[in-house]
Amino acid sequence: MRDCSKILHFLVVIFLFTSLIVFWGCSDDDDDPSDHVACPELGATPTNASDWVSFVNWDEAEEITVNFVENGSDDFTFEPRNLSMEVNKAYKLKLQNPAGNASKHYYTAGEFYQTCVTRKAEDSKAEIKVPYFKAVELLIGGTTELFILPTVVGNYDVVCTISGHEDAGMHGTITVSP
Repeated sequence: MRDCSKILHFLVVIFLFTSLIVFWGCSDDDDDPSDHVACPELGATPTNASDWVSFVNWDEAEEITVNFVENGSDDFTFEPRNLSMEVNKAYKLKLQNPAGNASKHYYTAGEFYQTCVTRKAEDSKAEIKVPYFKAVELLIGGTTELFILPTVVGNYDVVCTISGHEDAGMHGTITVSP
């Protein structure tokens, strides 16, 4: 029993030591959250996204605009169709469904959204704060901005889930690189 106690004590010491290294590796000398960046020492998937939001300088987020394009009733696309992002870099993803379109559309990328730290979604009439999205629905003439930070490298599918829209060309890929 005494050997088990020594092993347990050793494991607790290792855990505490590792925790201190991670904590010190992510801290800086001032407490201004606006100049913090995501801490890669914490790993690729944050355990508490709301804590990560305060470490990101959202003022430096790169803006990417995706337009929902209709060329007739059976030719739809996202423009651009494919996006490239970097892990642990902040983005403002602006989604636009122009007033001249005939249909609402979805920007569905559930697997991608689940790997992102999400600060908020915003338009001229609302600000929405959630842990992550499954899809974003835009009505005709709608625009919204998603403030996100991808945390996992990979290729993710994005589609409009309205019947027939994916087959009409409304699909793409979001690639997150190191």
